[in-house]
Amino acid sequence: MHQTFYVDIDEEVNSVISRLRKSTSQYNILVIAQQALILQSSVSLRLIKKEMDSLKKKVMIVTQDEHGLAVAKKAGFPVKKTMDEVKQIKEATVLQTADISQKNDAVDMERESDKNELALNERNRLRNLGDNKYVVVDDVAIREPIQKKKKDGGYDKKRGLNMNKTEERELDNLFAEKIGESDVLKESNSVTKGAGKFLWMFALVSLVLLAGIFTYLFLPRAEINLIPKEIQKNINLTIKAQEDIQEGEALSDVIKLKSTLVEEDDLLNLTFDTTGQKASANKKARGTITIYNNFSEASQILVATTRFLSEDGKLFRLIKAVTVPGMKVADGENTAGEIKAEVIADQSGEEYNIDSTTFKIPGFEGGPKYEKFSAKSEDKMKGGGEGESELKTVSQTDIDNAKKETLEKIKSQLSQKIKEKAGNENVFLDDTVEYEILDFASFPEVGAIADDFEYQIKVKARYLTFSVIDLNEKINKYIRENLQQEFPMEVISVDKKYGKSKSDFSNNSVEMKLAANIRLEAKINSEDIKQELLGKNQGEVDGFMVEHPEIQKIDATILPNFLASRIPKYSSRVEINISNQQ
Repeated sequence: MHQTFYVDIDEEVNSVISRLRKSTSQYNILVIAQQALILQSSVSLRLIKKEMDSLKKKVMIVTQDEHGLAVAKKAGFPVKKTMDEVKQIKEATVLQTADISQKNDAVDMERESDKNELALNERNRLRNLGDNKYVVVDDVAIREPIQKKKKDGGYDKKRGLNMNKTEERELDNLFAEKIGESDVLKESNSVTKGAGKFLWMFALVSLVLLAGIFTYLFLPRAEINLIPKEIQKNINLTIKAQEDIQEGEALSDVIKLKSTLVEEDDLLNLTFDTTGQKASANKKARGTITIYNNFSEASQILVATTRFLSEDGKLFRLIKAVTVPGMKVADGENTAGEIKAEVIADQSGEEYNIDSTTFKIPGFEGGPKYEKFSAKSEDKMKGGGEGESELKTVSQTDIDNAKKETLEKIKSQLSQKIKEKAGNENVFLDDTVEYEILDFASFPEVGAIADDFEYQIKVKARYLTFSVIDLNEKINKYIRENLQQEFPMEVISVDKKYGKSKSDFSNNSVEMKLAANIRLEAKINSEDIKQELLGKNQGEVDGFMVEHPEIQKIDATILPNFLASRIPKYSSRVEINISNQQ
C-alpha cells in the first residue's frame, strides 16, 4: 500500500518532511500544486530526499508544474504529471492482489470499510489540501494516526498496511520509474556480464591500437625521389621586327615580330673651365651687381656676356648666365624679382673702376623690358688698370671637349628614359638607339675672356623595340616544331644573347641575330610512375629505368629496411618526389 499527501502552493519544506515522517507506509506520493514553494528550489527537494532515504522510505512526486518536474527528477525522485498515470501502472497490481484481498477477515474488512467511508466523507469536506491531519491510503482519506492492526491480524508493524510479495514488487517498480532503480537492479544482477564485456572491449581496442602502431612502425613504406632527364640545346635564330609585319612564308630560323617606335628628347646644360689664354696690357675692372625684374611674374634668362651700361656710359658684361626671378605680387603691391651677378668691364683701364651706380640693359632698348629691367652695383668696381697679364679665354678646344662630354651624358639620360618607357615587357638594346642633336650653344662664344663657360645641348633619341612575350612564344613554337624528343619535354629556361642590330627608321624595322641556350626537362606523371613501381625489387627497378628513358635517376628509400627489400604494394605507403638536377 502507499500513502498520498497533497501539498499546497505555500506549504514549507519542514511541514512536508514532518508529514512524511508520520507516514505508516514505505511508499508515499506527494501531489504538489503548480508553482508550489518547494518546487522553486532544488535545495528543498534534496532535503526531502535525504530525509526519506535515511528513513528508507520511497517518495514519488506528482505535479503538472514543468519546471517542478525537472527539478524533482534532477533531485532523484520518480515523477508523474497526474494521478491517472499512477493508477494505470497500478492496475496490474490490483488484479494480482484481488484474490488475496477477498481472503481477508470479513470483520476486519467491514471495520476497515466503515473507517474508510467515514474518512472519505470527511475528505469531501476538506478545503485545505495541505492540512496535516489528513493523508490518503490508496486514494482513500483517513484521519491520522492510522490505527495499526495487531501483528496476528496480518498488518506489518513498520508499514502499517497489509501487502503480499507481488504487490510489494509492483510498488518497487512503480517508485523506481524515471530514476532508473529497476535498471540499477538489472545492472547489479548483470554486473559480472558487464565487467566481462568491458574487459573484452578494452582488450579489443588495445589490440587495434597495437596493430596500428605496429603497422606504422614496422610495415614497409617507401620514399622515391625521381630526377627527370634534362637536355640542353643551342639554337641560332634571326629576329626581324617591323611596324607593319607581313608573316608570309615561314622560315624555320627566322622569327618575325611587330616593332614599336619609342622617341624621347632632352636638354642638358653644363659648365666648364676655360683653358685658352690671351695677353693683355691692361686689366679689366670687375664687380658685383644686383639685377631687378619689374616686368612680369615670369623669370628671365640672361646669357653670359649680356651687356650692362652704367649711367656714365661704361659698358660691363655678365661673366656667367643667370635667371632673374619674376616679380612677386602680394596685397596689391609688386615686389621686383632680383638676383646678384658678377660683371666685368668690356674694356681694360682704370676708368672702369667706377663707384656704385645703376645700369641699363642695351639689348632691351626699344622694347617694353628696357624700362622694367635694371641693375645696381653696391660697391666700387675694382681691378682695372695698366700692366701686362695673361687672361683666360674660351677656346675652340674648350667647345669641342664640352660638346663631347655633354653629348655622352645626355645620351645616358635619354637611354634610361627610353628603357623606363619601354618597360620590362619589351626588349631594350643600347645599339638600336639613334640620337639626333637638335640644338647646341656655348656662352660666351669662342675668344671671349672668361674663367669658365656654359655648353648647352638638346638631343632627340629614337628606338625600335618588340614584345618579350611575343618573342618567347615564337621561341617556344620553334622548340616544339624543331626539337622533338622520344618523350614529352618542357622548357625550363632560355638564355638569350642578341647580336648587333641594324635599324631602319624609314619603315621602323630592326633586324638582329639571336643565340639561345635552351634547357629542356622531361615531363613525368608521378602517379603513373608510382603505380608501375609498386611491389618492385631493385632488379625490377633497374629494368623499369630501361623502359623509361625520360627518368635520369631513381633513389628509393624503404623503411624499415630490415623487413622488406621491395617497394610496398600499397599506394598509400609510397611517396614520390620529383626534383631537378643541381
